[in-house]
Amino acid sequence: MTNSAIQPSFTGGELSPSLYGRVDLARYANSLRTCRNMISQIYGGADNRPGTKYVAGVKTHSARVRLIPFAFSTTQTYVLEFGNLYMRVYKDGGQVVYSSGGSAGSPVEIATPWTTAELDDLNYTQSADVLTVCHPSHPPREISRTAHDAWTLDYFANLNGPFQEVNTVDTKTLYASAATGTVTITTNFDVFDSSYVNSYLYIETSPNISVEAWETSKAVSQNDLIKANGRVYKAVSPNVSGATSVRITGTLRPSHTEGRAWDGANNDEGAVYRAPGSSSNSDARVGVEWEYQHSGFGIVEITAVGGARSATATVLQRLPAEAVGSGNATFKWAFEAWGNTQGYPSAVTYYQQRIVFANTPAQPQTVWMSRTGAFPDFGTSNPTVDDDAITFTIASRQVNAVRHMLALDKLVLLTSGSEWVIGGGDNDVVSPSAIAAKIQGYRGSSKRPPIAIGNTALYLQDKGSTVRDLGYEFSSDSYTGNDLTVLSAHLVEGHQLTDWTYQQTPNSVVWAVRDDGVLLGMTYMREQQVIGWHRHDTDGEVESVCCISEGNEDAVYLAIKRTINGSTKRYVERMSTRFFTDIKDAYFVDCGLSYDGRNTGATTMTLTSSGAWTYGSSATFTLTASASYFVTGDIGSEIHITDEDGLILRLAITARASATVVTVTINRDVHSGLRNSATTSWAHARKTFSGLDHIEGKTVSILADGHVAPQQAVSSGDITLGVAAAVVHAGLPYESDFETLDLNLNTAETVRDKQKNIPAVSMIVRKSRGIFAGKDEDNLVEYKQRSNENYDDPVNTLTGIAEIRIPSNWNKNGRVFVRQSDPLPLSILAVIPEVAAGGA
Repeated sequence: MTNSAIQPSFTGGELSPSLYGRVDLARYANSLRTCRNMISQIYGGADNRPGTKYVAGVKTHSARVRLIPFAFSTTQTYVLEFGNLYMRVYKDGGQVVYSSGGSAGSPVEIATPWTTAELDDLNYTQSADVLTVCHPSHPPREISRTAHDAWTLDYFANLNGPFQEVNTVDTKTLYASAATGTVTITTNFDVFDSSYVNSYLYIETSPNISVEAWETSKAVSQNDLIKANGRVYKAVSPNVSGATSVRITGTLRPSHTEGRAWDGANNDEGAVYRAPGSSSNSDARVGVEWEYQHSGFGIVEITAVGGARSATATVLQRLPAEAVGSGNATFKWAFEAWGNTQGYPSAVTYYQQRIVFANTPAQPQTVWMSRTGAFPDFGTSNPTVDDDAITFTIASRQVNAVRHMLALDKLVLLTSGSEWVIGGGDNDVVSPSAIAAKIQGYRGSSKRPPIAIGNTALYLQDKGSTVRDLGYEFSSDSYTGNDLTVLSAHLVEGHQLTDWTYQQTPNSVVWAVRDDGVLLGMTYMREQQVIGWHRHDTDGEVESVCCISEGNEDAVYLAIKRTINGSTKRYVERMSTRFFTDIKDAYFVDCGLSYDGRNTGATTMTLTSSGAWTYGSSATFTLTASASYFVTGDIGSEIHITDEDGLILRLAITARASATVVTVTINRDVHSGLRNSATTSWAHARKTFSGLDHIEGKTVSILADGHVAPQQAVSSGDITLGVAAAVVHAGLPYESDFETLDLNLNTAETVRDKQKNIPAVSMIVRKSRGIFAGKDEDNLVEYKQRSNENYDDPVNTLTGIAEIRIPSNWNKNGRVFVRQSDPLPLSILAVIPEVAAGGA
């Protein structure tokens, strides 16, 4: 007696061999033994991977590249190819080229400072049309776009810092020669060398010099100094004629940071001062005009070094007079936090209207936040205000460098050994006086950037082989997550993931590059607890991957190293869409190209005859185009027109009279509806196709007008078909394998140790063709699918149940193996094996 068992879901993806005995796991029931070049779907099915289309070769085939996305909006997206000291641009499946000028037609390219060896350490973030890129050995850069073919790279122009901790060693002092302009900085200790050129220096008022605070109703003489809000001002009001040489401060505390302003009446005839308790007026006037001097500190940019104790600098923010001259030497100074001696930030992001940098070689646990709404400005006030720049250092047990920062509802910091969240004051708004770092775990992150999916982050642990998610959990009031690779650990065992990206639409898949060039996919939907891994291979090694939004889907771009005619080639390729309405548009080859001869314009074709309209007649048939179209090279090709019965009329071109008129032969009687009738529904079919030089010598799979053509090798960049076709896809072949786990029936007694026989299998499929199934990869049977299609038409795809009798024998496995080796679609929704179970 036989029974039918059904597996209706494959969301678990490929299960680790270590778990083949864990039938008690819920994941066992929806997982697979093999999921190769198949994609687990979030709804339960499994589809074979679409192919990749060749876009372009990289600039230098001998050196690897890294692909980085650039997204201004959902409609203006690009892929950036970073190679050795250069960057190129891709968009909509093509390489962006210059549209005009002397470089018209050549790839858009800009010079960059990063070598091949430095590409893996690039960290980036984006705001509108500006991509900010960090590397520990280079100053941060900004890549800007003003048009498709107009790209520039500039330094990130940080202002007013950030700076290192202010010096506290009172024996190390310096002073400036003047408060403004070009000045000389002199120290009493050896410090300067050429690495300080173009860096900032912060100089603060000596603490030995005090200035009285501003108060209202206080007598002030001309040139007196006062301090208000941490800033120093000088009284510049002229003496009042006939009065004493003083004025009385008003009620408006000075707060300006440049020029002059009054703290009360603003003219010489200001109100006369009446002393408290007095019945008569004094001579003094109320209101003082104050000139801004400095904020207790100044900033200079070093432009030249004259020796270990002397440097020339340009004053960027006026220096305190109390730090000018040898008699006013101060030990309150600080060099810029970033520079040749300190290194540069390794991580960058945006958070709460601030740009945030972290981790220089000298300060690996320090984070710098700009002023609110002023991204380049790292200035501070004295005293501080809420929108000032922020600098803080994580206090942890070990020195774990901040590798990544991710803005979720809080700022998440991923270090080499731990995970942190940054909180603030009211509504978690961070400010200099309200910021706190809270540890969330001790897993540690690799150098690969994390991925944000909804309100969850995915990151690679420190060793680069374990993927974890991280999200807020209400029950523990903390950010926590799970190991997402534990049930498919065999796919990463002994390897590292070197690059990854997230494709939200249509499949919600994380694509990851393994260090041996294998592409892994993880179908992920946290809210539905979907975690399904699958592996993908091609005739080559994947080295980088990224994803951008294009049209109605997210497009996956890959940098792939291939061996062509014995030489190493590196190509940028784009994964094709899997959605199609016509089987002619199904694309399942790698590194391929397509030809589409279907007319999409207004040009019409009209067929006329000198006699009968029947096949084999002696009549001359003429095809006339409504606009110039035909060239001499079209002789031997065909124009295809479909008649009202759905049959294709093949018109082989035998002679060309002009750009609009050719002589043709027919392959069947001409339907009355096509006689002397102009139509735009035509296609130009050819036999020979060129342009495949990038896979010269390789054997390619071919789908021609929906038919699988015999494989052939590319010669001189060409392939030639036996029959002309109007829509052709040619590229490297690949196999898609699908294999179920050992059968386990939900019965009181296990059948895992029992002999089983599966003589037939039914599969619920969707839009599928070319199905081969069996007990294993060496015993496969093709599902016979052609039925009542018209002559010349391809076999229809199947949506429904495919019933296949397969070679079988008694064994203890009870597995079903399905393979797609043709360039055709395969979408499996459920597998229903017919099972006979026996004894042990």
